[in-house]
Amino acid sequence: MKNTNESGRSMVEMLGVLAIIGVLSVGGIAGYTRAMRNWRANEIIDAANKAVVIAETEDGANASVSYADIADISKVAGGYVDSIIADRTGSSGKVTITLSKNTTAFTQLKDAIEEKLPEKNNKKVIGMYEADVKVKGAAQ
Repeated sequence: MKNTNESGRSMVEMLGVLAIIGVLSVGGIAGYTRAMRNWRANEIIDAANKAVVIAETEDGANASVSYADIADISKVAGGYVDSIIADRTGSSGKVTITLSKNTTAFTQLKDAIEEKLPEKNNKKVIGMYEADVKVKGAAQ
């Protein structure tokens, strides 16, 4: 009778380990993507809030503030924003956020921003301003 003393892992065991690693990495990538989308949405809302505050402090009954006049717009949320404009007319106002491209990622970012904004009278608002989030080139 032969006495074989083999050591090591079988191919099936190695494939099982690879499958587990694959499943865990897919979950990690999905979580990272979701976290980055939320971070970008928060950055964009913060920039819009800054534009609203500056529009509120402008003299006169009417004011229009572009975020590009305040800071470098290309640095907001990694360059995902084309423009942020806060317009004040009397005591009311409107903020328009335009995202750079018409792709699935930008549409998902638009949805994430709108989800985070509070509602007042069935309209999304930033401060006391009505908020409008657009994706450049998308049908409105």
